[in-house]
Amino acid sequence: MGKGTGGVAGPSRRGLAVAVLVAVVLAAFSEMGTSHGSDDGPADRQDGRGERSARSDRSEHGRQGGERKEPAGAASRAPGPARIRAWARDPGRSCPVPYDMPAALRAAGVDRRPAPGSVSGETADDSGSPLARVDGALVNCGWTLGERRLRLYTVAVGKGAAVSVLLPQIQHDAGLSMSALRTFADRAGAARAGVPVLTPAGGRGGDGMVATVALPSHGSGASALVLSTGTGKPQLSRRQVRDVSQELAEQASRGDRRG
Repeated sequence: MGKGTGGVAGPSRRGLAVAVLVAVVLAAFSEMGTSHGSDDGPADRQDGRGERSARSDRSEHGRQGGERKEPAGAASRAPGPARIRAWARDPGRSCPVPYDMPAALRAAGVDRRPAPGSVSGETADDSGSPLARVDGALVNCGWTLGERRLRLYTVAVGKGAAVSVLLPQIQHDAGLSMSALRTFADRAGAARAGVPVLTPAGGRGGDGMVATVALPSHGSGASALVLSTGTGKPQLSRRQVRDVSQELAEQASRGDRRG
């Protein structure tokens, strides 16, 4: 599957049942297309006021005061499928997507600086691969934060929903059951561009979470970022994961350079 470090599918030991589920979910995503007409799903809204991000509070305050604030990810400079495919073919040694992970973590109240990790790219070279079925490409960038291994995938597809090709990886990293994966896929497919969607915390006893953010659409294609937090210390709250993923989406849209 082009340049990379072994693909995005989860461990094979999950067996045929999971593979069948993922195939069903992928088909549902393809039928959804690239529409992002609604806000985040009910599973995130039930977190309550205490779980909401300070970023969201500031946005509401600005609107009430008459200040017009563009939605996160609304800028036209967000990378489209063609740009992401070019990065995936030749990702280089540092993340080619314009992310500033240290700044995103600071904005979310995480006071530790991450160290850059491995970078890889995957394209639709293999006709039997998930990426080939949706004319897709992805860039996989890593950072180390204490004991945690953060992975940030930037994925583009020519048809269907961008998050679809990473559902097996999301299920693995977040420890989701089959029913939880289906629910998450529905929420991610319905979310507006720029709105983070988070997996439930504590899947299968771990503390890893995954956040997805759809980027603004470009013609017939779709693109998204997927942040996987890994497990270990420092502990990251749900609010922090949400804020980091939203800040990263805004950086990509503005065309920021990483730090």
